[in-house]
Amino acid sequence: MSENSFLSAVAQRFAVEHQNDIESLTFVFPNRRAGLFFRRYLAQAFGHPILSPKIITVNQLFESLSEKRIADSIDLQFRLHRIYCSILHRDESLDDFLFWGRMMLSDFNEVDMHLADAKQLFTNLADIKNIDLLFEHLGDEQRDSLRRFLRGFAEGQDNHYRQRFLTMWQALYAIYDALRQSLQHTGEAYMGMLCREVIEHKDEWLNTISSDYVFIGFNALTGVERTLMQLLQSIGRADFYWDYHSLFLSDPDNRASLFMKSNIETFPSKYELSLPASEIPEIHWLCIPSFSGQALLINKILSDINSTDWTRSAVVLPDEHLLQPLIEVLPDTIPAVNITMGQPLSATPVFSLIQHLSELQILSEQRDTISFYHKPIMALLYHPYLQTPANKTIIEQMQHGNIIFVSEKYFDDNDLLRQVFRLLQTPQEVLEYLHSLLLAVVGTENEQSLKNECIYQTLLVINRLQNILNNNPDSQLQVKTLFSLLLQLLSQVTIPFEGEPLEGLQVMGVLESRGIDFENLIISSVNDEVLPGSAVQNSFIPYDLRMAYNLPTQERQDAIFAYNFYRLLSGAKRVWLLQNTVSDDRQSGEVSRYVYQLIYQYHLSISKKNIILSPQNNINSSHLIRKTPQVLDKFITRLCPTDEQIRNHQRGIGISPSSVNTYLQCPMRYYLSDICGLREQDKIREDVEMNMFGTILHKMMETLYNFWGHRAVITDKEINYMLHKVRETTFTEQVYKEEFLKSDKAELEGRDYLTIHVLKEFAQKVLEHDRLCCPFTYIASEKDASAKFSVDGHSIYVHGFIDRLDEKDGVMRVIDYKTGKEHSKSVPISQLFTPEAKDSDHLRQTLLYCLMMESETTSPLEPHIYYTNSQDIDLPTLRDKSYAEVKEEFYSSLSALFREMLNPDIPIEARPDSNQHSHCTYCPFTSLCNIIVREE
Repeated sequence: MSENSFLSAVAQRFAVEHQNDIESLTFVFPNRRAGLFFRRYLAQAFGHPILSPKIITVNQLFESLSEKRIADSIDLQFRLHRIYCSILHRDESLDDFLFWGRMMLSDFNEVDMHLADAKQLFTNLADIKNIDLLFEHLGDEQRDSLRRFLRGFAEGQDNHYRQRFLTMWQALYAIYDALRQSLQHTGEAYMGMLCREVIEHKDEWLNTISSDYVFIGFNALTGVERTLMQLLQSIGRADFYWDYHSLFLSDPDNRASLFMKSNIETFPSKYELSLPASEIPEIHWLCIPSFSGQALLINKILSDINSTDWTRSAVVLPDEHLLQPLIEVLPDTIPAVNITMGQPLSATPVFSLIQHLSELQILSEQRDTISFYHKPIMALLYHPYLQTPANKTIIEQMQHGNIIFVSEKYFDDNDLLRQVFRLLQTPQEVLEYLHSLLLAVVGTENEQSLKNECIYQTLLVINRLQNILNNNPDSQLQVKTLFSLLLQLLSQVTIPFEGEPLEGLQVMGVLESRGIDFENLIISSVNDEVLPGSAVQNSFIPYDLRMAYNLPTQERQDAIFAYNFYRLLSGAKRVWLLQNTVSDDRQSGEVSRYVYQLIYQYHLSISKKNIILSPQNNINSSHLIRKTPQVLDKFITRLCPTDEQIRNHQRGIGISPSSVNTYLQCPMRYYLSDICGLREQDKIREDVEMNMFGTILHKMMETLYNFWGHRAVITDKEINYMLHKVRETTFTEQVYKEEFLKSDKAELEGRDYLTIHVLKEFAQKVLEHDRLCCPFTYIASEKDASAKFSVDGHSIYVHGFIDRLDEKDGVMRVIDYKTGKEHSKSVPISQLFTPEAKDSDHLRQTLLYCLMMESETTSPLEPHIYYTNSQDIDLPTLRDKSYAEVKEEFYSSLSALFREMLNPDIPIEARPDSNQHSHCTYCPFTSLCNIIVREE
């Protein structure tokens, strides 16, 4: 908090003007947090104990002037559904209505909060002729906006759509009115309705007001707020203080000042405030290619701040999902942290558990037996609340068998899992199921207090939903709708953190920061999709009608975001703006427009730095691993096995062509996978990925050619027979089931048949090309081959499986099938084992196969790559050269690679891909390449 802040100035002025009667005032704020800080400033300004004045929010003020209570949001949707079906005479299920119901409630609330004439809005669409008479209370601009909408609506071509819209539109007022009457009967209201009734029934309370109200820190006023202020002002019971003192907030060319002139002119302040001249803060713009990496960057910034009073520093999180990563890395040097925004329940394991259980039920199948879809099963088996000794075995069975739908029988041997994995038929069953399951996973240790609090809050919501269902026995709710309602309720819950709210570093959301100033300010996620983001919401009310009736539009929301952002900057001395530069299908990675405005409109000198994430090994403090004698010994043990190890076919020895490719792509990945023996977790695959597609095609060709036996002569006759087998439905389907579905009894679906069709096309393409080579002698498929390669006294064992060997005209052809794209880039043999040639894996791999076959044959060797996905299936592999011609250069290049691998002076280092880190994105070891923040 800044001692020269707007709130401090207001407190100091009132301490002077109301030394003896401060307790008679009521101070009203847009949010609770600003009121807490104001109370502290007021105490500091007086310097001695006083009777505290009332400090409330504007919503609390409205509720104090009404006898109604706020209705439950879910009960409102049930109530609205009954009214909708009754008025439109439709028997529509709640499941189908839920989306429209939420939209209606939102629109009704906005209509009331802005005091729009609901009857006129919803019922006079068709009457364009009388617009000036009907809407004479509107301004010229509003009437023009309305005229544009009505003209476009009347002149539209789709009469059916227009009639449907008109029918629904004209029913909205009847639904709106019926809902209000229903709530009147029970003494309830939604917030907009409550506020509107306070205004409409002003005669019941206005003359009873005995306190003076001081409104502080408001900006964008709703219709009910503006009218309430005017009513209190008219009886001399209101005073107003606006925070528009900085250059940014008073600039008419800045959207942040959109409401300034109207507010100041309509609601002037009684006292002038003594505020220091506004200063431009020192602003740092930091770009980092990671969402959670922002938390590490915040840690670094906080560690560098030398502060004796952390209440003057704040971290503002526009995206609340960054809170949990931030909590885990806050510096220990900060004595206290006040997290004012609380922990959203939606960001806790309890919420994810409910989500996965919802998916489990919705995606289940009931054929002969009950089966559950594999994705929610895997998520639940890995969930921290559901860990049992049986989980690992079940996961391995699912992965090994590639089981997409899992029978409930898999979980019979474990009490907790049997309780989790069962099919539910009714909403009542769901609520009882969730209640008992959450009680079963309650933690008992002290460190589980947050977990237990989350479970407790979830049980409260479940009980609330249970009561609503009991009061609506005819709702005919489906299981998926109940989960949707439950998740909607849970997403609104926040777990408060205990602690002194006015001590330590302040961590808060944008709305919690309203009215409060800080000297050191860190704002994360300064991206355009977050600040200002998109405030577009589903609504029945079109844009032009919103304009005509002064209802919220995107422009209004942009102005509110701009005010909040620039007001924060106005009170700070040092500001750090963190931008997440990652671009994907959900976000652009573009910086907020406010940053460009600071640079190009205000010509501020902003320090910009790009922060890059460097790999860091878990064990070593740097981003690489030195080849100590112990590490080098691991390399030698792996690459140079004993003859006994080779004879016994010991796993994990030597180096294969695919491992060579891995090393060239990233030495760190090779080290973790091949030297350390770490393996990527198996996945259950619903779609055939490219590597699996290749595996199936390899198996098809191996099966077809092995039918003829070793050294069989292949002619047109044999090719025709194999083509006939491929075209048969049963052959390709059988191989597909065994290799991909892991069961010859598995049922095929539409996408399976599409894949099988492509496999047939590729196999036929290979065979048709082989026909052009007839006659030739088939030797082997999936040939197990190996060789020893001597480098500086080390005997390196190279081994692999060759897709196919055959012989024609005395030349042995080494054939490698490739189902991916053809690699057309030509790389000199001398550079074949350098990082620059990491995309030449097809050529490198086939030449390594030739090297392995040299000791087994005296025939000349000829490498061939069959690109099954290319128009020309068998292009000249060596560009008009023979293997014999390139062999020496190939040996020399391979020797250089092995010397590098065994050189103790060359460390093992992660090698990020220059093409936007594409292989890093899919690497299974990214979690082991920890990140350290450094500036570029």
